[in-house]
Amino acid sequence: MEVIIDCNNNEVPEGNPGPCTSTPIATKQTIGRKKFVKIHGRLHQAWDDYEEEKLLTTNLLRTISHINA
Repeated sequence: MEVIIDCNNNEVPEGNPGPCTSTPIATKQTIGRKKFVKIHGRLHQAWDDYEEEKLLTTNLLRTISHINA
């Protein structure tokens, strides 16, 4: 069963409309994909900065540890 997020950011099972509207804003899969793309981009940006010697190793590790925290 797919879970849908309604306009109040509540989970609503498919076929069971919430109090808001019949059109879902996003599914959990879409939200997860957006989060992954954002994290992926931040990791690559940190790595690129490290390769261009804008970051020291300790700063790279610190940046990476804060990305998904």
